Formats: sequence, structure tokens, C-alpha cells
Amino acid sequence: MNFFDETNPFPLLEYGSFSYEDAKSHAAKVDELLGYRIELCESQISDSDPGQQNWKNLPIQALQTPYLEIRSLLTMLNLEPKDHVIDLGCAYARMAHVIGRHHPEQTFQGFELENLRVQEALQTLNEKKYPNVSVHTQDMADPNWEIPKAEVYFIYDFGSLSDMRQLLEKLKLMRAHHRFRVVARGRGIRHLIQTENPWLSEVNDPKHFDHFSIYQS
Repeated sequence: MNFFDETNPFPLLEYGSFSYEDAKSHAAKVDELLGYRIELCESQISDSDPGQQNWKNLPIQALQTPYLEIRSLLTMLNLEPKDHVIDLGCAYARMAHVIGRHHPEQTFQGFELENLRVQEALQTLNEKKYPNVSVHTQDMADPNWEIPKAEVYFIYDFGSLSDMRQLLEKLKLMRAHHRFRVVARGRGIRHLIQTENPWLSEVNDPKHFDHFSIYQS
């Protein structure tokens, strides 16, 4: 089905009412509408430091969360005014656009290792002038980096399993002083939470969906 509408690029649809293929097709059109140059950016990353996290020869739409899914899950979260949402491994910060347009009372921060992706995200966001969104270049595997306090953390698979383990350990330490939710997307992060982090997976019943799970600390 075609859900694309230039005047309403992030429609609110009930999760499950659209297929993943429809969501990816819709996302490609919205990327173009927003002015993203993802293929060009990824080619530049793949030609640079081989140690970087490039998506060479990988399907771009399959490596990002579709806008339809983002809009749906944000509604599921029933965010409170002034809630802070952080995307750890935000890539091109699609969530920033959805929050900026439909949840302007919330604050969004995205963190991404690849600076070229961050700069590409910023060039699409700057003209929108959303008041409470920001995107930052950050190595989330840096043991000295302190994760900012937030009410919701969105984590898509990034880096290695050891990197994600380290990040979850940091969040575990934070929960003693602050309660939050974690939206986990991807097989790696969901597996780590379910098998190694009972403080997220067993204390409060998680909500599982096809592509993501919602956990409460």
C-alpha cells in the first residue's frame, strides 16, 4: 500500500496495519522528501577508514527504523510532557524528525559514531528548526562516556556485542537512581537483554513486537 503523503509524511497508523515492506518503501520516499543523500554518504564512509561502521553492500532501508514504525511506537510509549528521548546509535536520526513534528514538547538527543551520518542528519534538520532536537557524534563504546539521563532510550543494534554489553551495564548502574524505558530493536540487543539483563527483561513484563521490544527498568 502507498502511505506516502508530502503534507503528512509521518502518518499515525496502528502497528501491524502495515507491512514491513510497505514501511521501507514509504521511508525511502520520505528520505527523498527530507533531502537525505544516504547513498552518497554511505559511499563516502565505505571509502574512508576501514574500521568505520559502514553499510557497504548492505540494504540501506533494512538498516534503519521506518518512519511508520517510529510514529507508532512513540504513540505506544504515551510520553509525558518534557520527557527526554535518547536514540543510541541513531544513524541518520529519523526519529528526530518524527519527534520534532509530532512531539515538540519532548526533548530528543541522537548519538551516532559516524560523523558523516550526523552531518547529513543535521543538514536535513537545520531547515526545520525543531526546538528540542539535537544529534551528536559519539563513540558509545568509549568507557568514559556518560549516558545522559532520559526517560526513554532507543537502542538499535550497533557495533559489537561487547559494545552493547558495556552500554547496558552503564544503564544498569543508572537505574538505581532513575527509572526509564528501553526500546530495543534488532536481534543482538534484544538477545542480550533477554539472556543477560534480567533487571530489564524480568522485573517488569516487557512488550514484544515483530521488530522491537519495550522494557521498563
